[in-house]
Amino acid sequence: MNFSGKDRKEALEFLKKQEWIGEKSAFEELRVKILDCNVTLFKSGKLLIQGKSIEAVKEKILQNVKASEELVLGIDEAGRGESFGPLVVAGVLGVSGDLRELRDSKKTSNIAEKAGIAKKSKMVFYRSACKRH
Repeated sequence: MNFSGKDRKEALEFLKKQEWIGEKSAFEELRVKILDCNVTLFKSGKLLIQGKSIEAVKEKILQNVKASEELVLGIDEAGRGESFGPLVVAGVLGVSGDLRELRDSKKTSNIAEKAGIAKKSKMVFYRSACKRH
């Protein structure tokens, strides 16, 4: 997940109330334990959850961190060049807090799963493919 601005500050305040673990690196805001998971909030706003109860911890964090209602438009494209296929462009319009799991398309291995997250959150999802000539 990713947090920015006010949301990052709220996530930090919630995490400070959890069990602190270990030393942090220069890139980390803090590292805590929630249930059986290690949770690391990086200074960039990226939140890493490691352990067996990832989904339960994610839900606990999202219930306690009130996301801003700011609308965000995310656009990405992929193409293999003029000779090898179409250019595909996708866009998602949604509330900032709902887009946390969709922010880094380069690390996305399951596009259908990400599209499901967008549709479940009632985001506007648009995809277009066009051939280059």
